Amino acid sequence: MEGVLNLKTLTVRHTNTGAYTVQAIRRGRSTTLNTTFSATNLEGLIYIQPDGVLAAKIFGFAESTVVKILSDSPAPCNITQLEFRGIYSRKNSSLR
Repeated sequence: MEGVLNLKTLTVRHTNTGAYTVQAIRRGRSTTLNTTFSATNLEGLIYIQPDGVLAAKIFGFAESTVVKILSDSPAPCNITQLEFRGIYSRKNSSLR
């Protein structure tokens, strides 16, 4: 069925992971939405977090949005589940 999917959020579940960033690049916008998970303790040292969840904002059309998970930390990045949430509209898009 023809329609348009608007992505709203991304829920990332992780286990035994270090720091990472979820970056959303949307069509027609010069800025990106960056959501960072920081696995640091109070002393600022990098460590591994056993389990956790990060909710990142996406806000873009599914066909023209690029989502990247980036990590420049020496700690491993272990993503166990990704869940996109959005709104699907069965109407024809006037954007094509």
